[in-house]
Amino acid sequence: MKSVLFIVFSIVILLGCNKDEEKSQIENLLIGEWKLVSFVNEQNGTSINADNPEYFDPIDNTQVSIIINFKENFRYDGVTSRNSFSGNYTFNNSETVIIFKGPGGQTEVGETEFGKLFFDNLLLNYNPLTQQIESNFEVSGDVLKLYYSNVEFMRFLRL
Repeated sequence: MKSVLFIVFSIVILLGCNKDEEKSQIENLLIGEWKLVSFVNEQNGTSINADNPEYFDPIDNTQVSIIINFKENFRYDGVTSRNSFSGNYTFNNSETVIIFKGPGGQTEVGETEFGKLFFDNLLLNYNPLTQQIESNFEVSGDVLKLYYSNVEFMRFLRL
């Protein structure tokens, strides 16, 4: 009887470890600094790029920059050309949705048009019931796709 309990206990521990290892792999894919390079519409094949002069910072006529840094402790912080933002994140059970929780230090004061587009699109996935932003995402190599609709996403490149 003791050996049966030992086998069952060992299987439970091994299954639990595998789940932790999988989650670590997903976290490891995401952890690091990412630069927003475009807003992409997969349905009609269009994109709005950060290097488009229309979105340059009107004060000094430089290319806008939006960077988000996902950290190992489920924290993130980031900067736009004019402001900063930060908060916590987690994943849903299927680990296909990133959940931004309790953003803090966020402001849009004097934000560029590209920065406003970033914040506005991010907030399209705001869930008023949970008071969190819940976005589908994909990481493939050095590309992060953060979806704000079924066919539209923000394309980030790893720095």
